[in-house]
Amino acid sequence: MSLFILAALALSPTAFTRSIKLRSIDPPEGCPLPKWTVSTFKWFNSSHNLNCFTGPDLQKTGCITDSHPAAWCHGKEPGCTDCSIPLCSTGLPSQPIGYGPPDTLQIEVEGVVQCSDTNPKSYRRHDLGNGAVECGTAARVMEFYGSTEESRNKGRIVFHPVNNPYHCNNGSIIQYSGSAEFSYACTHDNERNATCTADPFNIPIQSWRVVR
Repeated sequence: MSLFILAALALSPTAFTRSIKLRSIDPPEGCPLPKWTVSTFKWFNSSHNLNCFTGPDLQKTGCITDSHPAAWCHGKEPGCTDCSIPLCSTGLPSQPIGYGPPDTLQIEVEGVVQCSDTNPKSYRRHDLGNGAVECGTAARVMEFYGSTEESRNKGRIVFHPVNNPYHCNNGSIIQYSGSAEFSYACTHDNERNATCTADPFNIPIQSWRVVR
């Protein structure tokens, strides 16, 4: 282990974090410095989706058919038997009658992780474009902040893949964090549903932490 790492480990956690940030693009000798490229960014922001993150939709109920598989129904047609089903916690198709398609978000960091999220869903709910993105793990490794109001928008990604540690030549394990501001284009249909994409871009590494 290098003298720098030994000195840093002797500091308080707060001082250690500061040391890391000062040397953010200069990891210890023998430790790899990864390159993070966002190869896929796709965001569909529906103008009238069922919102299972916040708001009145969380308390609303609807009707389903007695067929298999069950489907949402109006409540008056034959076979529409149960009208006390919570819209946000059923596992049924996520577009109840009267709502538009769900919000969806896809972000892939090439060779590292594929993240995909949706609203509505019945578990680990996120407000897409305002924080956490689902990446297939209970650990929150990505955040995305952005808007779809304009044809050209600015967004920000924060990436801290705690489940992807990197191994140094001396046996130490190091974790990295980074963030990036980027531009993306959005098109809007007649109902103001937005479909947004971005060209590939890199996430600069801004900090590192030796975890073992």
